[in-house]
Amino acid sequence: MDNLFKKKLIACLLAIACVVSALTLLTDTEEAVSFNAADADSLLLRELNIFNIPTEKIRWERIDIDSTFYRKNYKIKLPIGISPTWFHSELSRKLYDYNLDTWANVEFPENTIDIHIMGENTILRSINLEIDTSYHRRINPATIMVYFDRQPKEELIDRIEALGEPIPMVLRVQSPAQAESWAENLGTTRHRYYFWMNDVNNNPDEAFNRDYFVQRSQRLAEVSSRPALLFFEPVSSKPDSDFFRKLADQNISLIETREATIITPAEGKAHFDREFDKFTRLAKNGQHPVALVRASEQSLEWFSNNLIELKKGGIVLTLPRLMTE
Repeated sequence: MDNLFKKKLIACLLAIACVVSALTLLTDTEEAVSFNAADADSLLLRELNIFNIPTEKIRWERIDIDSTFYRKNYKIKLPIGISPTWFHSELSRKLYDYNLDTWANVEFPENTIDIHIMGENTILRSINLEIDTSYHRRINPATIMVYFDRQPKEELIDRIEALGEPIPMVLRVQSPAQAESWAENLGTTRHRYYFWMNDVNNNPDEAFNRDYFVQRSQRLAEVSSRPALLFFEPVSSKPDSDFFRKLADQNISLIETREATIITPAEGKAHFDREFDKFTRLAKNGQHPVALVRASEQSLEWFSNNLIELKKGGIVLTLPRLMTE
């Protein structure tokens, strides 16, 4: 094999290698763009759901770019109360974790904004956000309380207060004597707290003993001037007027928690988030749900993150409802 032939063979092989590399790079890029576009759709629709934007306010059209790629152009109507720049900021924060960027053009006075989602140096999705002045944001109430099944730590109380929301503390105690001890240690804390008598009807298979409940509750009148207790009697059983009168004579109030969701960090973050998602859906459906979150450093951190999502959905935290005859 002469040198000239070798040179021609090497040149031919190099040319083939370049073609293969180019085709591989092109295929990988197309797959990456396609994958990123699917991510963009999923994250956008999830964020719209968090903000509680109904599907009838979302429109999109397909724009074919070439034979292998198309782009979606979204047109979304936002209600009064959700600014386009707020939505853009929250969406950008979620996209960042997926290596997707956005750039936007705002038309003042901030009624319209055009957003482009970028990936692999390509515009994957375009979004037009506009405020619909005839569309008012729906506000839904929900109640969240944080319960302690051991003596509350000062740092956990500080974290609850730092949230700046009406979130009462609940002392889950085994006896009135324990309630008195915990209340004394709390001193003159400005934070509102209620009692959960853990030994009252603790076994759900046993019939609720109202006389025992009243007997145990009366001692709490010595602990607090107007104690309030969580009430877990089955919804199908309505307390009678005599039961309410006995409690009222001691200035004792009942907190409606018969359908409350109890959320603990024990089963991990995924379970915690799923339970919080269920709670959020109930709130968005206007059912005014109640949740009891077990206090811990971990649960308060997770709860703080979920609280941001609650607010975006138009959910407003309120104090729990008192039971009446």
